[in-house]
Amino acid sequence: MHNANKTLFDRAILRHTTLRNRLWRSATWLGLADMDSRVTTPIVETYRSLAAGGVGLIVTGLTSIASNDASIGGECKFYDDSFIEGHCLLTEVVHRQGCPILLQTAMIFTMNIPEQAMPEWQYPTLLGTCAKQLEENFGHSETLYACNTYQFADYSRYAVSVFNEEEKRRHRDEHFPKDLENAFALGQRLVKQAAAN
Repeated sequence: MHNANKTLFDRAILRHTTLRNRLWRSATWLGLADMDSRVTTPIVETYRSLAAGGVGLIVTGLTSIASNDASIGGECKFYDDSFIEGHCLLTEVVHRQGCPILLQTAMIFTMNIPEQAMPEWQYPTLLGTCAKQLEENFGHSETLYACNTYQFADYSRYAVSVFNEEEKRRHRDEHFPKDLENAFALGQRLVKQAAAN
């Protein structure tokens, strides 16, 4: 039920955090990370400015937790301890302005094997541990699998006898559009879940 007495500038509660207002800076890609995908001075200054401007919450931009993710350029990563210092600095600068900052998380796995083979290899259990850790640390996480992926743009350049290129291509053509829809829907759920809080 909508409370007509609430305004954008009223305090709000998100899990255990009190927000000074209901204005959120959404998870928007900045493209300002350095060549090693690390936090830079322009990123810190952008978030400091947003926090100083009075926004109630900042949701960080695109951040990968895998070293081998395909890069669109300029996104941050956080896959080992060497990234802690930059992300801590970013968090401290935002907190000094009285603003909380959070990282929404989802795990999207591209799997070479067919979906029906996942349980045999214990992947739901093994990979579920990663998602559980994210949920425990950040409060919410989701997992999405894209299975039986097409690994190479040109299979003729590789000696791969385990996979059949034609089967992989057919699967990609039939299933990849659905994988994209599922990824988009996951993003929508994260936004709705955040808005509901």
